[in-house]
Amino acid sequence: MTAYFLPAEEKLAIERLRAHGIVLERMERTATLALKEFRIAATETTAQVSENHQERTVTGQYVALEREVPVGSYRVPMNQRLARLAFHLLEPRSSDGLLTWNVLDEAIKRSTYPIHRTRD
Repeated sequence: MTAYFLPAEEKLAIERLRAHGIVLERMERTATLALKEFRIAATETTAQVSENHQERTVTGQYVALEREVPVGSYRVPMNQRLARLAFHLLEPRSSDGLLTWNVLDEAIKRSTYPIHRTRD
């Protein structure tokens, strides 16, 4: 089953997902998983401010890897009622997602999108 994984330190992203009614499951133990990580090649923000934000877009690609997901991380299962909304909010290239609206600006300074997804 497809799922997304968020680090526990992404508190604002977790808060926004919960505010939308998206189900998150806290990881009770560390797990090594086959995941996809989005590596950012370029990022750009609009010059115009909209609703107190500068919309962000990114280019890049997913890379398959094995990653340890630590205890306390959050899993977003995609077999839930709001799976389409979760997908739209979590995908890095979404036109109206968390990245677009600057929720993850600090996290992407590492050139890697902080939210991973299971391999298809």
